Amino acid sequence: MSSRTCLTLEQKLRVHLKLQQTPGLSNPLLDEWIYQTFNVRVSRATLGRLRSLQPESFSHVDLDTTKRRRVKFPQFERELRDLLFKNEAKTTMADDILLLKARELAERFNIDAKQLRLSNGWLQKFKKRNGIRSHTLCGEGGSVEDDAVRDGQRSPLWFGRLR
Repeated sequence: MSSRTCLTLEQKLRVHLKLQQTPGLSNPLLDEWIYQTFNVRVSRATLGRLRSLQPESFSHVDLDTTKRRRVKFPQFERELRDLLFKNEAKTTMADDILLLKARELAERFNIDAKQLRLSNGWLQKFKKRNGIRSHTLCGEGGSVEDDAVRDGQRSPLWFGRLR
């Protein structure tokens, strides 16, 4: 038997669109189309799952992924993502600050540290799940006022990081 293969969300979307264009397409013909298009054989069970996929399944940011794993705290992740995207236009947010905001938000949602371990690994996976990439702001949007830098250097938090 051949090795197990997975269709990406983009490929599943193309199958979904094909099924919308030709609603009476039988499973053997669909299987043959998938093989000709993606060079992959799928089982009857997979064909059944592909037929029952909802259009919302493809609203994910990264269509290169093969699966959509459910998150443990969807409301928490949604609020953190919204906070990040809301502030994205104004400034870039470093990973440390994003983790700090995530901890504050977790406290607000009464999420225990044992339930959700907010580590660098979790942050990287969160960013990958939501299609978040680091980038540098250029122009006036990326500039910082000198007074804000001086005020930040005088804060106890900044001195604590020097040690």
